[in-house]
Amino acid sequence: MPRYRASEAIYLSSERRLIAEGETFASDEIPGRAWIALDAPAVAVTAAAGAAVGGAGRRLAGSPGK
Repeated sequence: MPRYRASEAIYLSSERRLIAEGETFASDEIPGRAWIALDAPAVAVTAAAGAAVGGAGRRLAGSPGK
């Protein structure tokens, strides 16, 4: 399952709980704007979700920006 880090507090409906800023979590839900991808599967899912709404997706945590 793809792993992410929350860049701000988010409610994860599949877990029915609040994820704290900085907390890592795994989810098969469609990634939100506050989700930072931590592994290759998460990057792929995030990029696909971004492309579906016309965005460019997000980078892998720790990789160079832009």
